Order: sequence, then structure tokens, then C-alpha cells
Amino acid sequence: MWEVFAVAGVDATPREWLYETAVACRVIYDWQRADGTYGKQFVTDTYLLPERQLILASYRLAAVLNDLFG
Repeated sequence: MWEVFAVAGVDATPREWLYETAVACRVIYDWQRADGTYGKQFVTDTYLLPERQLILASYRLAAVLNDLFG
């Protein structure tokens, strides 16, 4: 069941999805601020990463469901 899925034009396994996500999200550690305050500008500057991850997750979920239910 967890063989290779075609996702967004790239064949990948769930293990590869996890690795890709871990690499993409490493940047969040660079975004931390010493004072711990994050305003509207921070959200404006950084919203694309979580948006991209949600879109990828949607495609991956669709691939799994298509595999399960045809």
C-alpha cells in the first residue's frame, strides 16, 4: 500500500515526504526572535511555508486515498 505515489509530478514515498518536510521547515529556527514577539509583519513574511506544506499534504492525502479507494 505505501509504495511510491506520484505527487505533484514527483514520485515519493511517505519517508521521502517526511524528509522533505523536515528539510523545508528547518528555516523556522532562523526565524525565532529573542524577545518572542511576532507581529503582523512576521506572519506576512512567513505564511508561504505553512501554506506550501498544507498544499503538499493535500496532494499526498489525495494520493493515499486514491490508492486505497481507487
